[in-house]
Amino acid sequence: MPKLPYTSALTKMRHGARLVKVSGRTLVRYHLTSGDNVADDTAAKLIEHPQVYSEHDGLLPDCEQSWRWIGNTTPIEFLMHSKCLCGSDCATSIGDGYLHCAACKADRGKLSDLTRNFVNATAAAFGGVDHVQLRRRT
Repeated sequence: MPKLPYTSALTKMRHGARLVKVSGRTLVRYHLTSGDNVADDTAAKLIEHPQVYSEHDGLLPDCEQSWRWIGNTTPIEFLMHSKCLCGSDCATSIGDGYLHCAACKADRGKLSDLTRNFVNATAAAFGGVDHVQLRRRT
């Protein structure tokens, strides 16, 4: 089966298809939920796209296995209390509570349901939030 080129794969993701990583005994491959295969280098470019985010739905919590297009959702920026391995202290979330490093898109954890609901309600009530500062509970 032929591999889908980058532009076609991105178009399908914009229309709701998700990129899925499938690990076998001897190889790892990528495909879209629309049934199309994607080459490894194309998958890497899709994952690096600024509007493609991990779904965090894999069996292992630190092993990303699927990604989706977030569309025109404006990510909320969080100033974290600790730095990422890349040195950035900023993270973003698209409202689902999962935090990603703003610089390298690494997983930075998950907001509590209470915090996520508060931030989303504040953004809905006041028309958007530019950034939020997170602090450790003392």
